[in-house]
This record gives sequence, C-alpha cells and structure tokens, in this order.
Amino acid sequence: MRPLSALPTVVLTALLLSACQATPPAVTPAAPAARTASVRVTPTVQAGGVRELAAGRGLFATKTAYTQASINHMVVELFSVAGAVETPIITTDLSAAQLGNTVTFGNLAHDTTYRIRAYAYKAAGLAAGDKISDDASSDVDVVVTNDDAPALGNLVVSLIDQTFAGSATSDGLTVNAGTLVHAGGISITAFLPIAFNDVSTFAGSGQGYENANGTAADFDSPTDAAVDAAGNVYVADRGNLRIRKIEPDGDVSDFAGSGFAASIDGTGTGAAFSDLIALAIDPAGNLYAIDARCIRKITPGGLVSTLAGDNGQPAAVVDDLGGDARFYGPDGIAVAPDGDIWVTDKAAHKIRKVSPAGAVTTIAGNGPHGGAPNNFTDGSGAGASFAYPAGIAVDRAGNAFVADSGNHRIRKVTPAGDVTTFAGSGVATSANGQGAAAAFDTPLGLAFDRAGHLLVTHTGVVRRVSPLAVASVVAGAYGVTGSTDGFHVAASFNGLAGVASAPDGNAYVVDSGNHRIRKLSMLPL
Repeated sequence: MRPLSALPTVVLTALLLSACQATPPAVTPAAPAARTASVRVTPTVQAGGVRELAAGRGLFATKTAYTQASINHMVVELFSVAGAVETPIITTDLSAAQLGNTVTFGNLAHDTTYRIRAYAYKAAGLAAGDKISDDASSDVDVVVTNDDAPALGNLVVSLIDQTFAGSATSDGLTVNAGTLVHAGGISITAFLPIAFNDVSTFAGSGQGYENANGTAADFDSPTDAAVDAAGNVYVADRGNLRIRKIEPDGDVSDFAGSGFAASIDGTGTGAAFSDLIALAIDPAGNLYAIDARCIRKITPGGLVSTLAGDNGQPAAVVDDLGGDARFYGPDGIAVAPDGDIWVTDKAAHKIRKVSPAGAVTTIAGNGPHGGAPNNFTDGSGAGASFAYPAGIAVDRAGNAFVADSGNHRIRKVTPAGDVTTFAGSGVATSANGQGAAAAFDTPLGLAFDRAGHLLVTHTGVVRRVSPLAVASVVAGAYGVTGSTDGFHVAASFNGLAGVASAPDGNAYVVDSGNHRIRKLSMLPL
C-alpha cells in the first residue's frame, strides 16, 4: 500500500465562536509542519431586526428578522479561482444540528486561490425562495502560496433582510411596506465536513494474472470490489475468472475460483465461475457474487455455493426458489440490513431481491426482457421503469439506490417497491447540483461511505451524492481517460466500474480499463 501522494497540502480549519460579537478577533495560524499549513477563520452571521411603525397609529408591529435559529441547513461550496472564473470543487450540506464543530480542508494545491461560499436556507432543499443569505457577501478567499503561507480571511455569512411585501397585518394593525434591517452581528458556528481525496494505485499494473504485492500484481478486466471489516479488499477479476483478495498491506492472492469457465461449487480454487460481474459483502463476511445468470455465495472460509439461478438454463425472468429462479442479465448486487440481497437485472430492466434462503422476487420495473427499455417512469413496483439498471447500494434504512445507467439518473427504491428519482436530470453529462439539477453520464458503480454519502462512478469521474441529493466531484475529470495518480481532478481513470467503501473511511474503485484497483484516501467527514 503506497502512502498518500506527496502533493502539497494545506489544512484549513474553521473554528467559529459562539459569543455575539460585531468584529471577529484577530486570528493567528498555527505553526505549520513540513509541507503543511493551517489557518483559522471566524465565520460570522450578520443578522438582526427592527420593528415597523404602523401607519398613522404610533404603534409597533413586529416581524422577526432572520437569525441563526432560522437556518434549516447550510450548503458550503469550495471553488478554485482563476481570474473571474470560479471552478466548483466540492459541495457539502450542514444540518442545523451540525452547527458548532470544526472543519478541515486538506490537500489543497499550492499557488492556487480558493473561494469558500456559504448558502443558508430556511427550509430543506435548494429552493431560491428559501435561501436567506446574500451570495455577494457570504464568501471568503484563501490564497495558498508556494511558501505554505495561506492568506487569512473572515467568512461572513450575511443573512438577507426580511421585507413587508406592500403591507402586513399584526393584531389587526396594517403596517407600512418596509424592511427589517441588520441590527449588529451575531456569531454562529458551522461544521464544514469537506474532504479532498488523493488517488493512488493500490494493486495491479496491467492486464495479466500475477499474485504479488501492490503494483507487482496483475488483474484482467476486474469489474467490482467489496471490503470486509478487517480492511481486506475482494475483487471480481472477470478476465481471470477468480475472486482475488488484497490484504491491507497490498498482498494479492486467489480467494476463490480455478480460472476455468464453469459453475462449480467447492472451496477456494476448487470452485469455478462462469462470468464474474459484481460483488457484495454482508456483516458476517460472506461474499455474494453475480456469476453470469446466477447468484453465488462465498463464505469467509472460501466455500462457494449457488444461492439462486442456474447458468445451465436460458436467460429468463422467473421468481422462484434457488435453482428454479431465473435471471436475464444481472449486473449489480448489494446486501440490505435485513440480510436480503438486492440485484439489478440489467438486461430485463428490473430490480430483483433474493432472500437469505434463495427465494427470488421482482421488486420493481416493467421493461421487456432483453429488448429496448420502456420510457423512464417513477412509480410503484411494475408501475416504474428503468433503462439498464447497473450498480446498486442499500442504505441503513433498507432503501436501495440504483444507477439507472440508460436514464442517467440515480433512482431510489423503498423496501415496498416505490421508485423515485433521487438525483440526475437525465442528460448524459457531469454537473454538480442537487436532485434534478445534478447530472450523470451512464452511472455504473454505487456504494455508501461510512458517513452515508453515496459514491458513484461514471465516465472518468467518481462523484459523491449527499443524503440531501447534492452531487459533487470526488476524483477524476469527466470524459478524461488516463491512469494518473494524484489529487482530486488531477487523477484519471480508464473504464471505471465498481466502487467499495472501507471501514476506515477510504474507498476503492475498480479501474477496469487499466486493470488496476485504485485507492481513494479521503479525509474523514
């Protein structure tokens, strides 16, 4: 396992004060360690209010101005700045309960200007009418120079004035149109959980088959990965027809599969697979693999058995038990908290579920088997439609999230089979934003990180989608092909496939075209 990239690093810590103050105190950066700098800033929310005089009455009616208590959530976005051009890097959501902790910005590049802007909202979502902060006065620039000495600044989050639209009434009194103006400063605290990500090659260097350490090992067109509680990474090495195991120190070995194409139950290399497509793991360490048109189970001891489906039978969609069930072309797999295994039957445009006993049911989707998909539709069960659903991940509440690759969207499926669109406009591109304002181009791999954010792979880029459906870039550049290790958008991939989150907060992505397993070393959220 190689260390983090030696790119310059700057750590920005925002420490906010809880006492009211009109002017933040002077702040001094901590003494930097080698190749590292730190800086403290004091974000201050300007808020307050006045009473409006009732027309001709000499009486007052009060309308409360926005304060910290008005904030439902705060969105914080980081940009790199070049002249007048702002390039978004990452966006994060802060709930009201998160106001009050510390934030760390890491792995910022030298000789670069960054801008941090905060957007305060009085209700969930990003409706323009719910935004109660002023963009023009709610940001701060941080200049990272080559001598590791970032410039200091104060992040001022200015809440907008409330207004009476024409007139308003209070206790039967009509009040003049007017404005509630700022009445001094009140400081608040904000927790900014922003992590920047360094990409390194964890194992593999090119197409082939070799058990060795790290980049001395070889894989052949790997498709997916899963990580156990001890940090071991298991890889569906499709071209070699084996499940490979990578230990935390980078040692690669064969875990199961003989390398010969067949569907044979057995232990370790005594078992055989026909076509390894996807992997998932349960809390007990059991692996579940999509092997052509069946679901295989592999115990921590390497014992391989067939849970559902039969590769010796034609492709079909049949809900039944064990070997009597049929799949048409499964592609993604995930284990739910209740032990059920969710499967995307990609070629049938359906979402299927397999019980621990091997009972298969169809949860949602109405597409034809093997034909072109039906139109994109949200709905319940067979009332919903998908277009080539690929990766799948299940949250702690048992909801499944599906990479609807043909519709370029992330869909949410409840345990009852109700389907909604979680994120994505349907336009095949890459765009940050919330919900339908975000865009994905043929999303494939999905996994939840330990903070409950959804990691998505598509077209040269790894994205993160927050629980509020705000999408941002984790690593890579949209449409760029390469094999470069590095920080954030400087990294490049070739044929991103599956993604898996590790217990330590890092993630592993399957770089299928480069025949490598890449590691995303991420600062903790």
